[in-house]
Amino acid sequence: KGMREEGGVETEAPKGACSAPTLGRGCRSPPAAAVIVQYYKREHNIARLTASTLGSTGGVGVLHTAPSGDGGRGGDVEYLVNNDSGSHHGKWLKAMAGCAGCFLVHSPDIHEIRGYNRLAKLTEAPLLAFIQDDDAPRNGTQWLTEAAFLMAAKPELGLLGGKTGRVDPRGAGLEIKERRDGVPGYISGPTWQIDGPKFGRGHTAIVTQPAAAAAAPATAAAAATGGGAAAAAFMHVYKVNASPLVTRRALFMRVGMFHPALSCPGHAGIGFDFEYSVRMWYHGYTVGLFNAGFRDARAGTSGKGDRGTRRSAAAVRRRLQQWHRNNAMLYYIYPGFHHKKAMRFVAAAAGHRWQAGGKLVASQAGGVLTNASVSVAGALIPSFL
Repeated sequence: KGMREEGGVETEAPKGACSAPTLGRGCRSPPAAAVIVQYYKREHNIARLTASTLGSTGGVGVLHTAPSGDGGRGGDVEYLVNNDSGSHHGKWLKAMAGCAGCFLVHSPDIHEIRGYNRLAKLTEAPLLAFIQDDDAPRNGTQWLTEAAFLMAAKPELGLLGGKTGRVDPRGAGLEIKERRDGVPGYISGPTWQIDGPKFGRGHTAIVTQPAAAAAAPATAAAAATGGGAAAAAFMHVYKVNASPLVTRRALFMRVGMFHPALSCPGHAGIGFDFEYSVRMWYHGYTVGLFNAGFRDARAGTSGKGDRGTRRSAAAVRRRLQQWHRNNAMLYYIYPGFHHKKAMRFVAAAAGHRWQAGGKLVASQAGGVLTNASVSVAGALIPSFL
């Protein structure tokens, strides 16, 4: 689809070109972005999440979803839901009524890694935004518009998080979790990741980078979306947490999507966001954090008591064991790179470095990054792409 043959060689068809008859309705142009949702029995949030994503708010710009009666053009944003619980189809269809760019996929109990990967293959959108069923965007798709500005202005940016992020500075020790008597199945002790400073929602405020390269797209986004100061908050971090997670589809496909070895089908994929973050730095791209302004919609919780990977003491224990295993796996997947060598590139991209306690120390000149390779502080990392 979207390819044509010229002299025996397949070439990409022009944007908007049709590869099949359209019965007089005209062609539907590829969407500008796709919002991909992982869903598991949080029915209380279906209508709110969908209305917020599809609704029209001031300053949304070109990122919006058009109604189905638009002559076949569809919307500029696709909305794809992986119904991992195989439940509440009727509520989803009601919430999506009249939307040409909405897709509900029935693929129960494969969980988020495989659900996200499957739906990323389904869309043609060049920009992918992965969100979860307990997210509550504050301002329609303004967050997506701001993310699109940042991604467009920073070609080296491979992954953009909108919730929280962290760095792993030299001198910081292992993260140790204390005993929690009120949580059945909880495992205390080391989590096998560095206890570095955290930024974003519920943690230290995002440290806006002083570099002009960081200010330019934020200023443009603020002017276009009315985001004001919130739109200007952006910083480089080592790893970001879901969600939202925004990445480029072409890059996502080239590097192999989210890593399926981090969980078996139906099991918690905790840590997939950190692994993809490290992979971006490894392949010569950067990772950034901005304020998407999401709230938590868990209240009222889902599925009449069925809380997925937290539904019982045994489930909590399996989830935490998977988390600890995946944290440790990063050192085997990226030997000699994670975390100390990688943090040199994070510090160079950010223009500053951190002490073990998270305190910023003297600023330094930022590195020069390109799509082909990353030249930071005199070192070269090939992109392998």
